[in-house]
Amino acid sequence: MFCNFINKPKLKMLRVMLSLLLAVSYITTFSSCTTTYRYFEFPESMGQVTVSEITKIELKDGTMIDCKEKMIKFETGADSASYIVLESDTVGKDYQTYRSEKRIAEKDIYKIYMERSEINGTKTAIFVTGIVIVTALLAFIIGFATSKHSLNLRLGG
Repeated sequence: MFCNFINKPKLKMLRVMLSLLLAVSYITTFSSCTTTYRYFEFPESMGQVTVSEITKIELKDGTMIDCKEKMIKFETGADSASYIVLESDTVGKDYQTYRSEKRIAEKDIYKIYMERSEINGTKTAIFVTGIVIVTALLAFIIGFATSKHSLNLRLGG
């Protein structure tokens, strides 16, 4: 019933505008305004660090440890020292999953590299709304310029 209603010749302009609106909405969904900040922290501020933002750890001896695809957690040892524990899963030749764990003492860490992404919803909403309005106006102008009514006016009919 809805298909019969929307396929009427009188509603051609509505179908065109709806299609354009859906296409623009789909495109802008994947290109939203996201800002990524890269920064580093020193081990003294390890308590304020969010584990999901850690990308690399640089040790005092210059070794860089990549933390992507690893479970990270903070622990305090029996000696009251702070540690970062890196857990990773590997699949062996026999298709068994093996978990490895590496403990890094806070005193051995030089820098903790971080990465944070923020989505700016207000800018994205304004941008998408502007694109939709401009697209709708262009579709309306093109539709009006090519309609039978405007052709009859130009031909004097």
